[in-house]
Amino acid sequence: MTDDPTSLASRIAALFPGPVGVGLVLPGTAADPLGPGEEGHPAGAALRRRTEFAAGRQAARRALAAIGGPLTALPAGPGGVPLWPAGFVGSISHCPGLCAAVVARRTDLAGIGFDAEDATPLEDALVPMVCTPAERARLAGLPVLSGVDWPKLTFGAKEAWYKFQWPQTRHFCGFDAAEVQFLSPGPTGGPF
Repeated sequence: MTDDPTSLASRIAALFPGPVGVGLVLPGTAADPLGPGEEGHPAGAALRRRTEFAAGRQAARRALAAIGGPLTALPAGPGGVPLWPAGFVGSISHCPGLCAAVVARRTDLAGIGFDAEDATPLEDALVPMVCTPAERARLAGLPVLSGVDWPKLTFGAKEAWYKFQWPQTRHFCGFDAAEVQFLSPGPTGGPF
């Protein structure tokens, strides 16, 4: 993670249309102990996945605290989705070098979808699985920007959408269930 955590948390919060709490944890840092109902998940997973899980739960507790939420365990429900305290919604994401969580009060936002990915390009073999033919045609017409891989951004956007819709619908959707369209590069030349 190259940004300072406070700056990165502010930039993440600015992506959402309502007040949110953001929690950040670097994988491998000393994690808080897992709470009741968290210890056994993910059962049988590799050490790296268990470490990311613990860091994600710690980031989620930090995000809850940032908006005045309760300090509580966040067990995993069906599909591994975090079971947020009553009145709160959120999303946790892991990528190399960062675990992050974004949380809001349900009175402010109906749900949250957030995803963080590393800056490596999406593998060529995955592009047709992630991007519909229409998306691939649109992506081909976008400008080449340093450090931006449009298919990888499409993947991240669809992951965020899935994290938003799953807690509300409990409906599994493939990558073809949503289409992403980037409207224009942002003020810094990047896609946001």
